[in-house]
Amino acid sequence: MVVLDANLLVALVSGDPRGNKALQHFTDWLSQNVEIHAPILAQYETANAMTRLIVGSAFSIDRKSIGEMVYP
Repeated sequence: MVVLDANLLVALVSGDPRGNKALQHFTDWLSQNVEIHAPILAQYETANAMTRLIVGSAFSIDRKSIGEMVYP
């Protein structure tokens, strides 16, 4: 069983150079049928970290993209 940390989730979606390594871990875990769990706070921690990246201009996203994510 693997318990995810918000840092790994942020690396996956933020363009962080470690994102490829994080994706490889996910791919390996899925191919090995490893149970993947995340604490209930992971969604809030990830959202908080992404907000900080956006506010600090380390990650950019346009409003249209946000709408497409929220309302697919």
